[in-house]
Parts: sequence; C-alpha cells; structure tokens
Amino acid sequence: QVIKTIERLRKEKMAFTIDLLGEAVITEAEAQSYLEGYLELMEQLRPIAERWSTVEEIDHAEGKSLPRVQVSVKLTAFYSQFDPLDSEGSKEKVCERLRKLLRRAQELGAAVHFDMEQYVYKDMTLSILKELLMTEEFRTRTDIGITIQAYLKDSEQDLRGVIDWAKERGNPVTVRLIKGAYWDQETINSMQKDWPVPVYSEKAATDANFEKLTQLMLENHQYLYSAIGSHNVRSQAHAIAIAESLNVPRRCFEMQVLYGMGDQLAKALVQRGHRVRVYAPYGELLPGMAYLIRRLLENTANSSFLRQNLEERPLEELLAPPLVGEEEGLTGTKVENIVAFPNTADTDYALVKAREEAKQSL
Repeated sequence: QVIKTIERLRKEKMAFTIDLLGEAVITEAEAQSYLEGYLELMEQLRPIAERWSTVEEIDHAEGKSLPRVQVSVKLTAFYSQFDPLDSEGSKEKVCERLRKLLRRAQELGAAVHFDMEQYVYKDMTLSILKELLMTEEFRTRTDIGITIQAYLKDSEQDLRGVIDWAKERGNPVTVRLIKGAYWDQETINSMQKDWPVPVYSEKAATDANFEKLTQLMLENHQYLYSAIGSHNVRSQAHAIAIAESLNVPRRCFEMQVLYGMGDQLAKALVQRGHRVRVYAPYGELLPGMAYLIRRLLENTANSSFLRQNLEERPLEELLAPPLVGEEEGLTGTKVENIVAFPNTADTDYALVKAREEAKQSL
C-alpha cells in the first residue's frame, strides 16, 4: 500500500516523506523495533526507488540530484526513558540509535528529517541534533532536516539559534517550518501546572509569526534549505512571493503538505512549478491514534483554514493578513490582574535554566 501511494504521488510530480507512526515509546523493545522498522523501510525502498523514472521537478535542482526517499522520525520513539531530567542519559541512548539510522540512510541514499514534538522535548531535541550533526561524521551531511513550530512563542529565538549553528557548521540542513499540532495539549498542561503557556493563544498570532519566520528562513537560504509546511493558501503564497523576490534557488525551497489534507493545494503548487513534498504517515492504527486525534482537532477547529475553506468563506477573508489582537502581540505576552495569592508552580525541567539551577543546588 505504501509503495502504491508514493508511486502515485510521484506520478503527480510530488516528493514524499514517510513517518512510521509511533512516539513516546514506553519500552526499550519498542524503541529498538522502531529503529529496525525505519532501517527495513529504507532498505525496501532503495531497489524500488532505483527503478523509478526520473521526475525532474522533484529529483533534481540546480543540476544536482536530490534523495528520492525521505523518512521523518521522532526522537521519543528511539528511547523509552526520553526525559529532560536525564538529558545526558537520554542523549547518549538516542544518539546511539540515531547514528545507526543516519549511517544506514547515507548508505541507501535516503534523507532523514526530524520532527518536533511537545514543548517539553523541544530544547532537548534541538540540543541533541545540534551536537550530533556537528560531529565530524555527520557535519558535511546536507540530507538531514529539523523542524520549527511557529505557534511557540520562543520559535524565533530557536530559529535564529539554528541559523547561527548552521553558519558555524558550514553545511546547510533543511528546516521544516510548521505551525504546530499540540496546541490543545500544551495549553491544558500549562494551565494545570500554572506554567507560562508556551504557545500563542490566538491563531492569528501563530499565522503572523509563521510569516515572520518564513521571511527569516528565506533570507538565510545560503545556510538553510526551507520547507514550508502549511495548508493555508496565504501562508504558502506569502512564502512563494518572498522566495521569488529574493531569487531563492530551487534547491533551497520546497512546499510541504500532509497526506490527505492539502491535495488540491499541492496540485496547484505543482502546476506553478514548485517542488512539493507530501508528509505520509504509515503504520498500525493503535500507534497512529495520537496522530489521528491531532488531525481531528486541527481540522475541526473554528480557526482552521481547511474548515473555513469548506465553509466557503469569501476569498478576501481567507487571504487577508493575520490580525493579532491587542492582548497578544508576537511576544505572546498577556497582562493579567491576579488578586488572589498564587501558589508556587512546580519546576518545569524542560527548561535548560531550571535543570542547571537544580544541578547547582545538588
């Protein structure tokens, strides 16, 4: 079924990235199984990919060949005890498995992209990938990608950090810019624990930040390859306009959509000559339930572009610039007048500063 799907996508001149469904494993047997699953998937696709006819729009750019096979992975699927409280232990175990994955991917000519998950794992994910990809073995690799979520208030800071790191590294990586899929979970979790909410409360603020980060990425195309992941026509059109105004090379810029959610948009982008990659999840139903629920929440939200489009909202309204309310600018700061005595919140060890302070105390 997977082969049929990706070959159909290629006939439509679309590239793909396959996500083997599963995350936040709870046993080492599961973690090892996911590693073996990705290795087997890439090995099975290699001889099939070699037989594919060349599709110039997705297989070449600026005279260079692009990987025909790409997989997307989540770090929490590679270690059962992935936890910021044991950042060093988590890094050691995850990197052990990631090295095996990246080595085999290089041998098979496959690209690897790393997804971003919940906020609690964000800093540790970036830290692990930056350190691993700066090592001599992987420093020259340009077929690896990371992800930035625009709904996070500190996403600009993270992106600027990635740009500085990429400059020092000397070889570009792909940055997939998305809006983020864990909004409900992040909001509820933070409110329950009395922590600052890490995501923008207004969809318009996320959209505005997405456009701001798109500009920043494309202005630094010599250091980063940009992958713009969105089903919002305005967001994609905005990215295209910037790329064209900056004369961004084709190798440095592509559009991405989720399988089954942006089909018409993807076809339109292909017709305009853009490289389009479809994020295609694959696996059993039970491990894929978390992914399914996130998609249901995303598609049924009142602020969802897909839902508004189905409701046949006026085109002018759908393509209007995002208007951010007075209470929430791009800093995401809200002023609240709290009269009651507030209890002290638990420490959030997802934050590097909190972990360092705890170490010093011990």
